[in-house]
Amino acid sequence: MKCSWKCTDLRISVVIVTTLVVLTTAQTDPSDGRHPLTLGYLTTHESNVSRRQGRIISGAFTYAINKINAEHRIPGYYLRFIWADNQANSLVGTARLTEQWRAGAVAFFGPEDECDTEAKVAASWNLPIIAYKCADHRLSDKTQYPTFARTFPPATQVAKSLVALLNYFHWRKFTLVVGSTSKWQSVADTVTSMGKEQNMSVNSRYIFEEPHLDGLKSNPFKDIVKKSSTDTRIYILLGEHGGLISLMEELWEQGLLTTGKYVIIYVDHDSYSHERNPIKFFKRILDPRFPRLLEAARSLLVIVGSPPSNRNYSMFHDEVNIYNTLPPFNFPNPTSSLYPVMKKKVLFRKY
Repeated sequence: MKCSWKCTDLRISVVIVTTLVVLTTAQTDPSDGRHPLTLGYLTTHESNVSRRQGRIISGAFTYAINKINAEHRIPGYYLRFIWADNQANSLVGTARLTEQWRAGAVAFFGPEDECDTEAKVAASWNLPIIAYKCADHRLSDKTQYPTFARTFPPATQVAKSLVALLNYFHWRKFTLVVGSTSKWQSVADTVTSMGKEQNMSVNSRYIFEEPHLDGLKSNPFKDIVKKSSTDTRIYILLGEHGGLISLMEELWEQGLLTTGKYVIIYVDHDSYSHERNPIKFFKRILDPRFPRLLEAARSLLVIVGSPPSNRNYSMFHDEVNIYNTLPPFNFPNPTSSLYPVMKKKVLFRKY
């Protein structure tokens, strides 16, 4: 039996409604007569992306919703939300955003990393969208993205810190080693232009393909170091952690870091914490080359965000971890004793 367009439309509607029933958190309407406001939340859960921030911070969304509702922060209204996994894919994210809009969402939070298309779609509806991890500098253009806001600074903002560091040590020339993604290319462009304003010059600019997994793809850093080491002393690496490790190892292999004349500057977008183990900058999981990488890291400078200063942050952190494990997310607690072991096994398989 052939299905008419009406039948097809009905099937699509059933799929959307079923999806939203699965995605919506179990919420009960308060009995005090307040009206609901529905929010959409997009995060990255299932993906090949190594840093899925949503699996760590999503509990904060539930925490905030519950706190706002309990304290009657919006007179006459209470908040409820729908969440969905954008899978680090803009097409999937736009589809989920549209489903949430059809379900009555009046504002959106997310998505993670890629957010250009979703921000334009939200702007076409004249609805606000607030990203918690989107570093694309283009979205700062309010003429193109009038309803977009973010709690995570654009990637290009780190260029100011880089140039300030170079100025502090009176380093006027440097070499850029840049990941292939548009985010890092944008940062490199900004560093170059800001450096020129400070009478600095770029010796060379090299691009390596991301994601960079040592041993699985050809190593571009051997050739980069061979071509650049004679006329540079300062390397700025803009890219993911894997590229940093490979660059440090190559400089060490060629005997350059033992001289004390070379420096590597790296940018890490995660906030620094005294409780975080900085050893991640020096090694890969279960890496037998760790001792020499630790020696190589003596020549490493890392620019990283400041830690939260609120004295109650640790309590908030613990509550978020608990909410992460509860419906609707049911994510593993990143601070549990089993989670680090699971994470190491997954990373080891990737390498």
